[in-house]
This record gives sequence, structure tokens and C-alpha cells, in this order.
Amino acid sequence: MGQAKRNCGNEIYKARETGIEYMCDLCDKKTTFEHIHRVGGVYLCPKCHKIISSMPRGAIKDNVMRFLMRNVI
Repeated sequence: MGQAKRNCGNEIYKARETGIEYMCDLCDKKTTFEHIHRVGGVYLCPKCHKIISSMPRGAIKDNVMRFLMRNVI
């Protein structure tokens, strides 16, 4: 039963059930489900999320997000 739940693709359900720690895609810091922020397809710790979210909209922020997403995929 646990294996089937892990393969279902519902990350929120998996994290709550198994206590998964995510790694921040920017700084590689381990972060629990309660503190991780998902932006697009990128997982960010609170510190990195604050940095990214404080960036003004525009080409620089778009390029940073594109870079992160390409490194994750």
C-alpha cells in the first residue's frame, strides 16, 4: 500500500504520509514539507523563496527561473 501511494504522483500526499524532506533547487538545503515553497516546477527553501520573490518582475527574474527549471528537469 505504501509503495502504491509513493508512485501515485501526488507529492503533497506523499510528503505528509512519509515525512519526505525536499532539497532546495537553488542552495541544496534540506527542507521539510511544511517549509518548502514550490514555484513553477522548482522547490525552494524559505530563504531562497524570499530572494526570488523579492526580485522585480522582468527579464532577470524570468532568466533565473528558466535556469532553475532547466537544471531541475
